[in-house]
Amino acid sequence: MATTSRVQRAFDWLLKCKGSTRAVAVMRIFLIANVWARWGDEHVLFRDLNPEPLIVGTLFFLSTTAAFFGIFTRWSMGVVALVVKYFVYVVGHTYGHEPYTHHHTMLLANACLLLALSPCGRSLSVDRFLELRRAEKAGRSPRPERANLWAQRLLALQVVSIYFWGALDKTNPAFLSGARMAHYVMYYYTGPVDLDQLVPGSAVVMQVLAIITVCLEYALAGGLLIPGYRKWLVVPGLVLHGIFYLTLSVFTYTTTMWTLYLAVMDPDEFDRVLKRLLGLSPAVAVEQPV
Repeated sequence: MATTSRVQRAFDWLLKCKGSTRAVAVMRIFLIANVWARWGDEHVLFRDLNPEPLIVGTLFFLSTTAAFFGIFTRWSMGVVALVVKYFVYVVGHTYGHEPYTHHHTMLLANACLLLALSPCGRSLSVDRFLELRRAEKAGRSPRPERANLWAQRLLALQVVSIYFWGALDKTNPAFLSGARMAHYVMYYYTGPVDLDQLVPGSAVVMQVLAIITVCLEYALAGGLLIPGYRKWLVVPGLVLHGIFYLTLSVFTYTTTMWTLYLAVMDPDEFDRVLKRLLGLSPAVAVEQPV
């Protein structure tokens, strides 16, 4: 009986989550900025004047522009998802363009697909502006900025699964001993030298950093979805990705993960914080369904 109850609660958490759509709207804007940062310059039209890249490049810029501003958002985000999946699976895996098969590229493409399944155009969009005008002309209340957010829940699961599998991959003697951490230092900074000879005690430092990294990733995987733990883990998680960006070659991975942290937040809690930042009364609730 207890097992059935837990399964039901998990089912309700995943598929029966209603809340403010402003968090997914902010994610839409930030993720499109990440998409442009990752793929935009490589697909401006003059890069390749053959028919296929011209068509794909045109679709890319039209759909991302519409999605950024929230114009026909469901459709435009759907086209964005299809185009970036084309980049990963056709340009990357089929044509052999290796950078498009990296984990950070796959993450960005997956995030766009899941966001396309969310009501990310119901807030902070041209679609919302037009809905307010239509409602005003018709003398009715506008559609509430609330919806079922099951796609946001899937994005949250995507985030914690990255930490879990990343930590599991690092749970081996090569990483926990600090050897792989030392390899990163030599690859990016010092070249093939004996780090411990160059900086006495560096082997211990590398091992400590490796253990801290793995422990933090396991903690993020297990605690980001639990409100009582999440408040203590968000800042260390953001700092971890900031360090990744500062010290390694991770492209848009850091900013994508920072954006996806909105997926693990309670949507109504984020709405209250956003209202406070905008100078509105946080006591004013998001519109309820009419």
